[in-house]
Amino acid sequence: MATRDIAIGEDIVEIPERLLMTASKVQHAGHLSEQQALTLWVYQQYSLGERSPWHAYISTLPQDFDSVPLFQLSGAFARKTGADRIVARSAAVCAGENCRPAPAAGGGLAVREIDWRRFVWAWLAVSTRSINLGRKHKDRLALAPFLDFLNHSETAQVTVRYDEHRRVFAIRSLVGYRKGQEVFISYGPHDNRHMLVEYGFVLEHNPFRFLELDSQVMDWISECKLVVQRRKQSAVKPEDFDRMVEVLKGYGLFGDYTFDNEPSFRLLAALHLLLPLVEEGAAVRRVLARWERWRRG
Repeated sequence: MATRDIAIGEDIVEIPERLLMTASKVQHAGHLSEQQALTLWVYQQYSLGERSPWHAYISTLPQDFDSVPLFQLSGAFARKTGADRIVARSAAVCAGENCRPAPAAGGGLAVREIDWRRFVWAWLAVSTRSINLGRKHKDRLALAPFLDFLNHSETAQVTVRYDEHRRVFAIRSLVGYRKGQEVFISYGPHDNRHMLVEYGFVLEHNPFRFLELDSQVMDWISECKLVVQRRKQSAVKPEDFDRMVEVLKGYGLFGDYTFDNEPSFRLLAALHLLLPLVEEGAAVRRVLARWERWRRG
């Protein structure tokens, strides 16, 4: 709720960089992705309990994510979904890490045996609450205390930015609020399927729609295989596309390709992996290395 009148164009949130938890603030011996590093950090801080310097923040996180499908599937159900396999693989990677938060992050805890259910909880705490700092910051993802308390509205009009000069993450409102009104932010222009999978809720009147492109992508892959088959002395073979499809399946990124106001991450992942084979005739190993760098951000 607004504690006073808020003018149009006024910053409603400013969080100093020192309070943002990012992957670069976590020391780890291996090569974790930002999502993995932040998930392991949340897992560690929860395990430390009141000994964690971040206990006050960790205690504000939801006790569970029962409305998020992945959390439901992480219980007694078999791990069959693509997303579930990704998290399971990340849990195995993190279990092998001697990952100790840096002094700025507070206390350390080497995790060798991962509690699967608690790891999924930590994973969702990051995926539902992390913010994108943009390209001006060395990190892409960050956890920002206090932002958890602001709700989403499809009608919210805000801009977000990382101010590198003042070293703050700021959200500016493009509409005015009267004292006592609830202040909203936007999680992005997402359709209800995305909102349910990522955040665990749907909107009754969601203005955002999406275009399903699965059949078009599958047809395109088939056409690409025919094109390279007709080429003489091509370094790319039709079976290379089958190999790339298996890579996408392994990361849970095959299918469910959509386009709303912009291409979905899954669609971009497929295009980044497959287009170089068609347009450049690039070697599979080089394509995979470039795609892995893109995937990690």
